[in-house]
Amino acid sequence: MENYQAQVGKWQEVSEARYMEMLEILPPIFYAGGFFMQEPLHADLHDFFIKVGGKFYTSVLSINSTPKQIKESLEAFLKGGVQ
Repeated sequence: MENYQAQVGKWQEVSEARYMEMLEILPPIFYAGGFFMQEPLHADLHDFFIKVGGKFYTSVLSINSTPKQIKESLEAFLKGGVQ
């Protein structure tokens, strides 16, 4: 089994097509300006997608993440900080 825990909070930019594909697969769980995929990867870990400034990003996150945690994690990535 893939270690999803090691991928938590590691953001990457994705295409608009990928973002839209994920948005349309299953009903999403809208949260903190983005959305979680409804089906978990493992336990409470889900793929999370968000659009910021015309660009699209994804990360594996806990569904229990607070909006503040998501925002801070993404901002650190966008500023080129260490994840």
